[in-house]
Amino acid sequence: MRTSFRKAKKNEKCYNIYMKTEAQYIVENIELRERNQKLEAELFLANFKLEECNRIIQELQEKLNI
Repeated sequence: MRTSFRKAKKNEKCYNIYMKTEAQYIVENIELRERNQKLEAELFLANFKLEECNRIIQELQEKLNI
């Protein structure tokens, strides 16, 4: 198997099948940026909720100590 893969990789026609065009890389880059922005927004909301929960826990611990 390894020899056939090496031969296919050396053959430019076979190798080009696996390569992407510049337009495909641009589209993929745009999609990844959008996904990254969405994930950053979700992370921001999750951190906000976490801080709120930590604040509530701290308030409850203070009431418990009194």
